[in-house]
Amino acid sequence: MSPPEESEAEAGGDITRAAEAGGDITRAAEAGGDLRRAAEAAGELGRAADALETSRGGSPHPPRGCPSPGLDAGSLPGGYETSRGGSPHPPRAHARRDRAAGRPTRRADRSEYPLGLAWYAACRHLARVLFVTLCGIRVYHRERMPRRGGVLVISNHQSYLDPILAGVGMTRPLHPMARETLFRFAPLRWIIRSLYAFPVRPASADLGAVREALRRLEAGAVVLMFPEGTRTRDGSIGPLQAGPVTIAARAGVPIVPMVIDGAFEAWPRTSLLPWPHRIRVAFGEAVALPVRQGGPGRPDDQEIDADSVMAEVRRRMLELQAELRRIP
Repeated sequence: MSPPEESEAEAGGDITRAAEAGGDITRAAEAGGDLRRAAEAAGELGRAADALETSRGGSPHPPRGCPSPGLDAGSLPGGYETSRGGSPHPPRAHARRDRAAGRPTRRADRSEYPLGLAWYAACRHLARVLFVTLCGIRVYHRERMPRRGGVLVISNHQSYLDPILAGVGMTRPLHPMARETLFRFAPLRWIIRSLYAFPVRPASADLGAVREALRRLEAGAVVLMFPEGTRTRDGSIGPLQAGPVTIAARAGVPIVPMVIDGAFEAWPRTSLLPWPHRIRVAFGEAVALPVRQGGPGRPDDQEIDADSVMAEVRRRMLELQAELRRIP
């Protein structure tokens, strides 16, 4: 083959390869168009799903940490009510720490209340019959307890019977903060957890217990605390620690003082077992904390003197105790 013919053949080969490359580019462009059309179709499907969710009254993308749109207060244990922006479960970051401390986690919540409100109501009814029969228990000013929303109940501490007596006196489920040593015995731990109790380490800054109290209060539960820190030695109301005021302030809930009288005589510290004695329970007026300007029900910690608030709570508790002791 002569040189001109070879040049023409090479040129023809280049044209052929260029045509093949052009075909590859065309097919790539077509594939890219298919991808773009698929992406647009996926976007249309996503927008349609969002529109459908919104039309049903829900939010297409609930904020991180908020309960799902289908979750309501009736599906939560112990009369929980999901507050705006709140979550009925502890954050995942604390799950391992909560398991180590013996506190409920997201998985444990499903077995935390094995029989739910029916079990709690049955136990409360049984305790009410028992204490009315043996101790003639009477409850006063029950109407002062808010019917919904988170509430922090502050009570004096006369005996081991106090959490049961407080629960008997309320129409709403009660979530008592109990001494951690009570959770070491497995059968007792199952019982008190099924009745919504959660542990706290006494005489220490138990941040885990504080977080759990905040979680339950923000979810709409009634939490019970004994700020005296220990049972009374003579039946009187001792000094109250101011820590519960900070918890109520952070959760944005009112404080309701409660007084139990007669439980000290029924089961004093020096006795191994209780015996029948007249018992009275009374609720005080709720103490509302100042609300921050522009905040959705969140008190301003800077505007609250915790010691002064707790002094007012103690004053009301002393008045309640005097009122109960005047009743024949």
